[in-house]
Amino acid sequence: MASEPWGRIEHVAEGIWALVSNPMADRTTICNGGIVAGRSGVVVIEAFASEAGARWMAEQARRLACRGPTHFVVTHYHGDHTGGLAGTSGVGTPERNSGAPTALLGEAREIDGRRPTEIDLGDRSIIVVPRRGHTDSDVTIEIPEQGVVFCGDLVWKDMFPNYVDAAPSRLSQALRLIRARGATNLRARIRATGR
Repeated sequence: MASEPWGRIEHVAEGIWALVSNPMADRTTICNGGIVAGRSGVVVIEAFASEAGARWMAEQARRLACRGPTHFVVTHYHGDHTGGLAGTSGVGTPERNSGAPTALLGEAREIDGRRPTEIDLGDRSIIVVPRRGHTDSDVTIEIPEQGVVFCGDLVWKDMFPNYVDAAPSRLSQALRLIRARGATNLRARIRATGR
C-alpha cells in the first residue's frame, strides 16, 4: 500500500491498514500503528515518534480512506508513540486514557481508563480497551467485527519487550485476557455495561 525507509503500510481488512515500522532503518515512526476508516470517521492509531511520522500517517489516511483522520488514538504515553502529537494538530482529535500524562497530550479528549470506550465511525466502531502491563496507561484498539486488535507495546515481534515501566505479571495477564476474550466478545460486553 505504501513503503518508506521507516516502514510499510499493509492492508489488514476492509477499511483497516497497519503500519509496520522499521525503527532500525529510520526513526520517523519507530512504533507500529494503523488506520481504521468508517463511513463518518477515520482513526489513526499512534502519533509516532516524530511530527513527520504523524503527518505522513495522516496523509496515508487521506490517500487510503479518501479523507483525513477525525481521531488519533495513542496506546500509551511513551515518546515513540506520542512524540509526533504536534504533527496531529488540526487533523483530528487525539484520544487519551486517564493514565497518560496531560503535558504530553495537550488538548486531547480523555477517555475512561477503567472500562472500554466505543468510538463510532458510522458503519463500524472501534473499541478502546484499558490494559496494564507495559505501562499503567496501556490501551488496545479493537475492531470486533474483523477480529483485529492493535496492541501498542503489549506485544513485540522478534524483539525482547521493553520492561522499563512494565509490570511483567500484568503484561502477561493482559495478553491472556486478549487471547481468551477475543475482539469479537467485546461488543456484547460494551452493550451489557452501556459503554
